[in-house]
Formats: sequence, C-alpha cells, structure tokens
Amino acid sequence: MSQLTEFQQNELQSNGMMAEMNPMMAAGGVDIWGIVSRRKWLLIFGLILGSALGYIYLLNADPVYESTGRILVETKKPVLPGFEAFGTVDVRGESKHAIIITSPQLLFDAYTVGKLEELPTFKSLPDDSERMKFLSNSLSVIPADEEGNVLDISFRCGNSTDTQKVVEGVVLSYKTFLDKTYKDDSQVSVNLLVAERNRLEEQLEQLTTDYRAFQDTAPTLLHDEHGESISLAEKHQQDHDRQRIQIRHQIADISAELIAIQEALSKDEPNFESVLISTSAYSQQSAMAMNEARREQLISQRLIPLQLQHEQLTSQYGPNHPEVKVVAAQLARFNELYPDLQSDSIVRRSNDELKESIKALVGSLEKQKAKLESEAAQLDELYTQAEAEAKRLAKAKEQDRHFREEIARNRETHAKMIDGLTQLGLAKHDSYQGYKYSQLGPPTMGQKVAPMPLKILPISGMLGVMCGFGLAYLIDISDKAFRTPDEVSQVMRLPVVGHIPLIEVAKVKTLPGSEITPVIVTVHKPKSPQAEAYRAVRTALYFNTRDQTHKVIQVTSPMPGDGKSTLAANLAVTIAQSGKSVLLMDADFRRPTLHKVFGLEKREEGLAPFVVGAVDLDDAIQTLPETPNLSLLPCGTRPSNPSELLSSQEFANCLELFKEKFDFVIVDTPPVLAVSDGCAVAARVDGVILTFRIHKRAKPLATRARDALNNIGANVFGLVVNGVDQDAGGYYSQYRYGYSGYRYAYNYKYGYGYGQYGTYGSEAAESKAINQYFDEDITDSSGRDLSSSQLKAADDQL
Repeated sequence: MSQLTEFQQNELQSNGMMAEMNPMMAAGGVDIWGIVSRRKWLLIFGLILGSALGYIYLLNADPVYESTGRILVETKKPVLPGFEAFGTVDVRGESKHAIIITSPQLLFDAYTVGKLEELPTFKSLPDDSERMKFLSNSLSVIPADEEGNVLDISFRCGNSTDTQKVVEGVVLSYKTFLDKTYKDDSQVSVNLLVAERNRLEEQLEQLTTDYRAFQDTAPTLLHDEHGESISLAEKHQQDHDRQRIQIRHQIADISAELIAIQEALSKDEPNFESVLISTSAYSQQSAMAMNEARREQLISQRLIPLQLQHEQLTSQYGPNHPEVKVVAAQLARFNELYPDLQSDSIVRRSNDELKESIKALVGSLEKQKAKLESEAAQLDELYTQAEAEAKRLAKAKEQDRHFREEIARNRETHAKMIDGLTQLGLAKHDSYQGYKYSQLGPPTMGQKVAPMPLKILPISGMLGVMCGFGLAYLIDISDKAFRTPDEVSQVMRLPVVGHIPLIEVAKVKTLPGSEITPVIVTVHKPKSPQAEAYRAVRTALYFNTRDQTHKVIQVTSPMPGDGKSTLAANLAVTIAQSGKSVLLMDADFRRPTLHKVFGLEKREEGLAPFVVGAVDLDDAIQTLPETPNLSLLPCGTRPSNPSELLSSQEFANCLELFKEKFDFVIVDTPPVLAVSDGCAVAARVDGVILTFRIHKRAKPLATRARDALNNIGANVFGLVVNGVDQDAGGYYSQYRYGYSGYRYAYNYKYGYGYGQYGTYGSEAAESKAINQYFDEDITDSSGRDLSSSQLKAADDQL
C-alpha cells in the first residue's frame, strides 16, 4: 500500500493536466487542442498552402487606388423655434449626407459637370448606364466626426489620376446642390410666412371686434387679480343656499321638541318637570326660577326616594330591622335640615305651575316654527332666482374666456411670424445661403489600397489553417483510437487502473545468472518506471480485493499482441514481492508462453494434464527460486479441446483448490476476441483485468471485448493500457506504442509469434490475426500432441 508512489502520482497529475487542456473533450465536445497536437502537420500544410495561394493572388491581382476629399457642411442658422415646417432643409446627420451625395441625381450632375466620361477608367465601360453604376458602387461617404458634419468622400478604381478627378467632381456637385436647394427653399419659406402673417393679422382684427361686441351685450363681469371672471350671482346663490340649510335645521329641531312634549303629556302620570327640563326652551326659564327648581329638586331627588325606601323596607322587614332604622335616621336628618319642605303641597303647587309653563312653551315653539317656515320659503325663491342668473353669467363667462384665449394665441403666433421674417431677411444676405461649407482637405492623388500583402497573406494563411483544421477534424472523427485517459474510462465505462510504459527490452540488463527474460522488469529493474507501473496496478488490485474471497484474477486482452502475458507475469511477481503467496497459471492452452518468460525447461506436466487428472499438483507446479512466494503452473502438454477443458467442472474444482493453497491466483488466458477460452475462464474467476494497446482500432476492439465479458457476467476490475510510449508527445497523440516488431516484449525471440500481428489498422488485419491464431498446429512444448488416451479421458470427464 505504501508503494502508491511517484509513478502513480505523476500519472494522476498527467491526467489532471490533460483534463485541464481538454475541457471540451471532458464535456463531450470537440477536443480542439487534442486535434491540433495530433494533426499539427495538416495545420502547417494548410498554413503553407493558404499563404502560397495568397502570394499568387498578390502577383496576379490588379492594383486598386483610392482618393479621398474631406469637407465640412453644417447649418449656419438653426431652424426657427415653432416653425419647423417652414424652415430650411437640414442636411446634418450621417444618413442624410450619404443619401444625398450618393443619390443618382447628384452623381449624374458630377458625371456631367466633371466630364468623367472622358477619363480612361470610364471610357473602358460600354455605356453611360454601366458608368453610372460603376461610379455609384465605387464611391463611399464616411462621416469623420460624431455629428456627421465632416465627411470623407472616397473613390476607388484602377487609375490613380482618375480617382482624384472623380472626387473633385462629386465635391463640386454637392456644393452646387446645397447652394441651389437653400436659395429656392428660402424664398418659398419667405412667401409662406408672409401669407401666414397677413392671415393672422386679419383673424386677430376680427377677433378683437367680436370681443368688443360681446362685452357690450353681455352682463357685467368682474375679474380678479389673475384676470379670471368673477360672478356675483354665483356668490349670492351660495349665500342663499347656506341660509336655507340653517333654517331647515332649526325647523327640524323645533318639530322634534313639539313631538317629544306631546308624547310625554300623553302618558297616564306625566312628569311635568322632566318635560320642561328635556326642552331647550325651558332651560332659559329655569335660570330665572333657580331657587324654586332647587326646592323641587330636593323633594323629587332626596325626600321622596327616602320616604319610598322607608315604606318598602318597613313592609318587608318590619320597623325594627337594621336597614329600616338606617333609612329612618336618614329621613329624620333630612327633615332637620329642611323643616319647611312639605311634599304634598309642593307637588300640587308645582304641577299647576308646570302645566301653565308647558302650555306657554308649546305656543312659543309653534310661533317660532311658523316664522322660520316663512323665512325658508322666501329663501327658496331667492335661491331659484340666483341660480338662473348664475347660469346666464356662466355662459357669458365661458364666451369671455374663449375670446381672450384666441386673441392671446393669435398675438403670440403673429409675433413669432414677424421674428421669422426678420431672420430670413438677414439670412438672404449670407454668401453661403445659410450653410458653413468648407473643403477641409482637397482630394489626394490616388493611393494604392489593394491588394495589400500585410492583409492578404495573414488572411490567406488563416483560411489555410482553418481548412487544415477542418480536414484534421474529419480525419480525427474517423479515427477509432483512444486519445485521452478520460475517453478510455468514458467509452469503456470501467476504471483505468494502470498505464504500463513501453519496455525497451534491448536496454534492460538482466541480473547475473538469471534465466528470467528481460521482459520481467519487476525482477531485473525493480526501480524503473515500468516496475512502478506494475506496482500501481497491484495497489489498485488490492483495493478491489479487500474481500478475501477475491483471490483468482484473470488477465486477458481483446486481441493477440496486447501484452497480457507480460502483464500477468509482472503482476504476479509484484504481488509475490509484497509477501503474498501467488500461483501464476498459464491457461492459454493454444499458445502457452509463461514458462519461456521465466526461463524454465519445457515440461509435459502442467495445468492441462492436471485438470484431466493425468499428473499430480506437486508435479505440475514449478517453483521459481529467483522470485520467492511465486509458483508457476505452466500449460504443460497442450490439449486438442482447450475450450471444453476450460469450461469443465474439473477446471472449476482446480480453481477452488488453488484458492485454498495460495493468497492469489493469476490466470493468463487467450484473447477474448480471438477464441472463446478467455470468456470460459472469466465466468469462473473472482475478477478480470482487461489490457490492451493503443492503435487505430483499439476502441472498437476493446469495446467488443468488454461487451463479451459483460455478457457472461464477468467481474471486470479495471483496464490496463499497455505499452505507452512516454516520448510520443502526448497521451495517445501518436501511434508510437512499440509496434515495430512489437517493441515491447515480444521482439525477444520466444518462439511466441505474437509480434507478427502488428497494429490492426483494419478489419482485414484483425481477421488475418485471428485466422493465424487458429491456423498454427497445436503441439505441446515437446512438439507432440496429448496422447489419444489422455484426450479420450478428458473428453469422457467433460
């Protein structure tokens, strides 16, 4: 676990940098930088070709010259406020300048006045129509300032002298146009203003006469400090209405008091005192009889209630009850304070007096009500008269306001008209007819503007690069190779657990006296990047096999030549170096090679004879003195029915036996797409590592191999990219992965034959490799087939 070190960290950093450089690729877009790095020669070719075509164009293109004249045209007098419809033509503004100068009429004047038909440029054209068309298309008007008053008038053609003459003619024609247009328009404006002035004077005189006649016949109207009319009838109407409302309120109050008195007197035992008190009229009389009222109040509010309470308590509780005694004491005290009060006589006297008072009060109220009703009737009549007078005056007031406004409006318009005529009269004496016209820069001699090398060459080069990139993109999308580690994971939907650098076998120095071939770099160069890469795969395997039941690991590949046997051998060595007991099985019954890799003698004993029960396990397994903890189970004598043998129950039983004896079992099997042996083993092992090399058809081959393993339910731990050439200038940017005679491990002459399969650049090459895989004679390591009795016994057991 501690060996997840430098190589793996460098690889993670490399993948991170690649992800940063290719954000579009990670997002499923176009990998622009990847295409540039892989096909840069196409971009260079496009740049060279585009630049060459641009240079050829420069040599053959006709020169174009341009002459420019700058003028200033601005209105000298602003348009008169309020008379825009009668003002002069305003030629300011970018759009108006361009339209006027390039209009057919002005260009025709320039063509005629400047005698442009005599110029060589126009003589070459067939008729006047074509000449005017050429003049319009070659002339441009560009504002030189934000206001659009400074204009650059330019003309382009193939003759430097003609350009200057054309611009001079156009400038002169435009100046003539401005002078004539302003002069004509100024006279028209004067005539219109004079006619309008005369009409306004007549209208103003008529309005004044009508207003005076109206004032003679209309009622008198007063005006306030603001000149607004004031109507006395409206004021009188408001006063009468306010008085009517007050009198009606008084009548309503008196009627309410009379009704209240009648209702009080209609009762069986009326309380005359309360009747008088409740009336507002009695309140004035009560002030003059305050002493009598006070006396009556004492009797009604103090004496009588005490007498009644004493009688009630005596009848209820008897004369000796404490409460009766308390009330009696209060009554005695009251009599002591007011000994002259005799309730019976007082009440009788008060009632008589009260009746007379009430009668007099009712009479007074009725008289007052009648008087108020008479006043209300008179006010109603006055209000009606004032209302009629107010309506008549309102109509007169509206007519007066209309006359005053019309007169004021006509006077204001008349004043503006006089001011406008005055200004136009002064403008007629201006030599530029109302405009400041200046020629800021005379037309220059024609300068060459096209073709320009500094423009043509960069543009043509850029177009060539764009075409080269388009071609590179088309080639790139037709390429079926993997390009980045992220693409491998995305397409395969499996983690990439390792990238094995290219092994330069010729540069690997073997240990003295070692029989193991140089391809096992984990033995001969344990500190090399290749050995570190195998240890990184081992670390990833440990993470995936933390469950102790995952012990049997199969190593396979899509096609022959992908380096699966080298990966299986080096992976087994690294696991053994970590202290685990490992069994390396050669289950490639068609082309066994592991015994050669480790430099062992050819033996008949091996896995195939052990599965059919022809040999014992101890005889089949070979120990490797140079690699402690590692045992090798070679193929032995090759069977004639390898697929059936690997699919048998006996083979499955062998795997269970090996799991009990070893910590890890590494199984090297044939390629998945070449034969069905690999899939037969994958269904029985705990996990599968799929390795492949990068070439032009790596993507479809790896995908098919993955699908084949998934179809049988294999547990694929991850992927190992084999033979990565770190000097290739990018992850998979070039196809330099050791395909010159395999350049990885199999140039070493094992009699193995895988190096001949090449890089699978087409489907035909794939088919040839697979057919070649089957066409070779099946012989054992001694050149002999299994005996007929052994094959028969194996068939019987299957």
